[in-house]
Amino acid sequence: MISERSARLIFAIAIVLCLSAGSLAVRAQVPTVLPDGFEQTVVATQGGMSQFAIATDGTFFFGTKNGFIEYLQGETRGTAVDIDVDNDFEQGLNGIAIDPDYAQNGHVWVYYTDLLSQRNRVTRFRFNGGAMVEETILFEGPVTLNNNHAGGSIRFAEDGTLFVGMGDDGQGAPTAQDLFDPRGKVLHFNRDGSAPSNNPFADGVNGNPYVWAYGFRNPYRVAVQPVSGTVFVGDVGSAQWEEIDAAIPGHDFGWPTVEGPHPAGVAGPTYPILETRHNGGSAIIGGAFVEVGDLVPEFEGDYIFGDWSTGVLTRIDLAADGATVLGDEVFATGATRVSDIQMGDDGALYYVSRDFGPTQASLRRIEYDEDRAGRPLAVATATPDNGPGPLSVMLDGSASSDPDGQGLTYHWELGDGATTAPTASVNHSYPAGEYVATLTVDDGNGGVDTQTVRIVSDNTRPVAQITTPADGASFVAGQVVSFDGQATDTEDGALACAAFVWRVLRIHGGLGYPVQGPEYPGCSGTYTVPLRGMNSDDTLVIQATAADSGAALGDDGVLKDRRQITLSPSTADLTFSTEPLTDLDLSLDGEAISAPHTVPGLVQSIHSIGAPAQTRPDGRTWTWLSWSDGGGVVHDIATGVSPTTFTATFGCDVLAPAEDLTLSKNLDGTVDLAWTPVVDDCLISGPGRYRIYAAATASAAQWPGSFPHDPAWTVVGTSEPAQFSYLPGPNDGFFLVVGVGSDQLDGALGHYGE
Repeated sequence: MISERSARLIFAIAIVLCLSAGSLAVRAQVPTVLPDGFEQTVVATQGGMSQFAIATDGTFFFGTKNGFIEYLQGETRGTAVDIDVDNDFEQGLNGIAIDPDYAQNGHVWVYYTDLLSQRNRVTRFRFNGGAMVEETILFEGPVTLNNNHAGGSIRFAEDGTLFVGMGDDGQGAPTAQDLFDPRGKVLHFNRDGSAPSNNPFADGVNGNPYVWAYGFRNPYRVAVQPVSGTVFVGDVGSAQWEEIDAAIPGHDFGWPTVEGPHPAGVAGPTYPILETRHNGGSAIIGGAFVEVGDLVPEFEGDYIFGDWSTGVLTRIDLAADGATVLGDEVFATGATRVSDIQMGDDGALYYVSRDFGPTQASLRRIEYDEDRAGRPLAVATATPDNGPGPLSVMLDGSASSDPDGQGLTYHWELGDGATTAPTASVNHSYPAGEYVATLTVDDGNGGVDTQTVRIVSDNTRPVAQITTPADGASFVAGQVVSFDGQATDTEDGALACAAFVWRVLRIHGGLGYPVQGPEYPGCSGTYTVPLRGMNSDDTLVIQATAADSGAALGDDGVLKDRRQITLSPSTADLTFSTEPLTDLDLSLDGEAISAPHTVPGLVQSIHSIGAPAQTRPDGRTWTWLSWSDGGGVVHDIATGVSPTTFTATFGCDVLAPAEDLTLSKNLDGTVDLAWTPVVDDCLISGPGRYRIYAAATASAAQWPGSFPHDPAWTVVGTSEPAQFSYLPGPNDGFFLVVGVGSDQLDGALGHYGE
């Protein structure tokens, strides 16, 4: 009897074989380097694809960040739903998962940022008749403050519950460390929307009942280990480190106090099981666990994860406990812009390679084929691949290789019915038309591989040009960037505006995010740089793609040209300092910083700064008094065109009384008071450092708790120096000098004089 897993495996293989016979599954053109015996194919392409899910009946679902979910059943493809999402920066549609009982209920789970409510939402659809219907909202987070660190992963556990990774909304400690705020957390749900009883805060008394683990920056992808139920989290890092965390329930994973292994030895946070340092840009993408029957037996129980920026897939060798790292090694390179990774029921590894063109993003499949071990790799080029006909083309396969170092034989099918002698390179003349030449290489030991190249004869690629702005131009926050271009074609002349599409990308931490597009038609357009959320090292890339008519060849002969320019941020330093102590803590855009602190800021960008009260190791509590720019304790600032310093002045509430109070009467009726000030860097400065009271009798001050509320005492002035002159009223006979705290309340009681 065939097991359910085997039946699903057979079905999925049938689907892939069907696709391989059609136009959707072709060998990936990106030079992904895999271990010997592994092979990669492209299952499907979709512009802007960023996540996927594979149903138990073999249906593929592909999601784009801007809200489209397409499905693929065999060779039938269509749009299942178009969700109104807020697609700004890292927000949008970020996760898809298949219900464990999909065969019975058709449920597909989705995580997205709702356009109307501005909340990140976990919702459920029913897939029926090619459409997703009957949306049911399971959970909504708070209204988002920023447009980054949205998270979005949804993964089901073996018990049918689901885990969700929700980012900190770019706020740092205020969300990631607040146990009642779902942001910056891994959340755990029952499918009916209730909190599982094994959640660490299920009773809701000490935290949000859905919180499983906290202290994350952007847990973009999570995975649940089938046997142990351990939740692995790929937490996208900030300045230096990327993390793989084993999300132990109730544990704090340290953000923003701890990132990766730094600083070491902090009490409280749980450190990652594996971290990688940024080397030229990194952005970790959580991966998938390898089960029995997946890939190769020696990978069983291991974890494979990817990195968006580097395109590297890494395999972690795990011990039997599923959480102890025995080692790690590179599994593959060239996995361009990987954004989602899962194991399929057919035992293959699937991942999304994301790009921002209309068709470049793709779902790719990696499988092991023992018959492929030792097979060669065909690499073919055509120079030129377009031009006036008849076109003389150099076809070159000399970059082909064989892992065993065996000599290769070459066979070219030129696409026009002709074949060639077994040589690596060949010159061939093509009459007008479109052709696909195929190179086959053979190692003489049963190993064969092929690759194709496209040639268009009698049509010339158009030349696009971005006329404004200039490459390398600078921008500031809030600026409306105008762009326009033109294109000429040998056959068509000047191309009409309908031939153009534009795309604006924000490059952030080595990642590219479409902020205008993915297709913005016309000869020109504008993009408004946001006032918030842009980092000082973020650049803008403007891309223009122009397509010709294909000349006399028609649609088959269409050629395109893409040009792009990069705009650089205009920056100025922001420096944050404190006094009288110079190393007090502050906050910048919700993240903790310690003075003195200098960062570059995008000119005209808006930031939030704060000065929280804090207790030092000596037990003294320092409280904010003022900012140098006159703002409140937490307020917005704008980055100027030149370096700017913002200084927070603090005071300390631990004040000792004045000492050695003396009083002398002058002939003019005034009274001079003098005292010995307490020398302490905790004291506030300014005329309100001491407060002077006068009274007809001193008895009220002798009763604990009666001062300063007893109406017998009246404030007659404030003083910064240790002396004060006063013309007493007719009943004033006693005087009191009291230190004033940073909260403007009276400190310890001082001596009084008669």
